[in-house]
Amino acid sequence: MDNPGGFEADRLLALEDLPRVGAVAVYCAGSAIDGLGNAWSDIDLYVIGSCEPAGDCVIDNGSHRVSIHYLEGRRIDFEFWQPAWVQQIADKLTGFTEDQLGEEVPLTGAEQKFVHRLLHSRTYFGDLAPWLRRFDSGKLARMQRYACVRQTDHLHEDICGMLESGDYASAALLCRLLLDHALGAVLHALGNTIATKKWWPRISGSLLAEDTMLHEWWALQFPDIGPPHSASDTLRGYAIDCILLAERLVTRAQE
Repeated sequence: MDNPGGFEADRLLALEDLPRVGAVAVYCAGSAIDGLGNAWSDIDLYVIGSCEPAGDCVIDNGSHRVSIHYLEGRRIDFEFWQPAWVQQIADKLTGFTEDQLGEEVPLTGAEQKFVHRLLHSRTYFGDLAPWLRRFDSGKLARMQRYACVRQTDHLHEDICGMLESGDYASAALLCRLLLDHALGAVLHALGNTIATKKWWPRISGSLLAEDTMLHEWWALQFPDIGPPHSASDTLRGYAIDCILLAERLVTRAQE
C-alpha cells in the first residue's frame, strides 16, 4: 500500500506541521504497513525528536505523547517519542538475556509495539537508519516468546489447582488465556514480533496454515460446552484438552 488510507504523505504530515524543528525522523507504521489493517483501521505515524505535538487533542502516556487527528473520518495518530527514551528502550532490549527474565519483561507493551513498528515502517521524513541499527528484531521475538512461555507456566498452575478443587468453570475460562499465550509463544518463535493479539488469527493463518495444532486451537476457541455450571464433566474435559494442546504448542515454541 503506497499511501495508507489513500492519503498522500504530505497531507498527513501537514496535520502536525511536519517536518519542523525538533523532528529528527517521521515514519508511518502499524496495521496499514503490516498489511493487516482495513478501512476502519487508524493510521499511525511516529515522530522521533524533541518537538511537542501541535494538535488540540493530546494524550500523555508517560513514555510518549499521542496527538489525535481525523481526516475524512479516518483517525490519524501521531506518536511523539523523545530520542533519549528511544535509546533507553534500545538499551533495555540489548541488555536482555533469557536467564534474566523475571516476572515482568524488560519492555512494556507500548515499548514492544514501538520497536516492532520502527523495524517495520515507511519513512516519511529524516533518516531512520541510525535508529534501526539500535534494535534487534530477533531478540525482541525471543523476549516475547519467553514471556509467553512464563505466562503459560503461571496459568497452568492456576488451572490445575482449579480442576483439583472442582472449580471447572473458572478453569475453563482461564484456558482461553492459556491457549492465547501458548499460540503466542509459537508465533514469536517463528519470528513474529506483533504482540497485539487481535491480529494473531491472521498471522497464525500465514505462519501455521497447514499445522494441525492451529486447527485444534481454533476448535478449542469456540467449544460447545454449554452454561458454566451445568456440565462439570464437559468443562473439565475442555480444560484438560486445552492444557494438553498448550503443552504441545509450548514444546514446539522451544524446539
